[in-house]
Amino acid sequence: MSRLAFLCLLPVLLIAVTHACAVEVCLSTLAEKVKAAKAKTLEGTFLRIDEGDYFHWVMKTADGGERSFFILKPDATVDKVVEEPAAYLGRRCRITWKASQEAIPEAGGKIDVEQVLSVEWLGKR
Repeated sequence: MSRLAFLCLLPVLLIAVTHACAVEVCLSTLAEKVKAAKAKTLEGTFLRIDEGDYFHWVMKTADGGERSFFILKPDATVDKVVEEPAAYLGRRCRITWKASQEAIPEAGGKIDVEQVLSVEWLGKR
């Protein structure tokens, strides 16, 4: 390719690269918004962490029922509880959770799960 041809194509290449980067940023932002929209919150009382093939967050809800959530990809707030669950027993909390389809080999493939993402403690200890 001649130098003149390259110089003529350079502006077109720069526009194409800039456009591709802008599209990637927009898609990334959209993915984060979709992820946030899928997250839900629930208030209740922390009861325990169940251990099996996976850890499960167990809490009592306002209607007196128990809810259990997989602990798969939590943030540091949940990790602290997993390390020392006895320190949090009976405390009121608000969790952020989401329903998703996850690969669980022990279940034979992908299954629908509800997983806890983070926890916020309510009231004073």
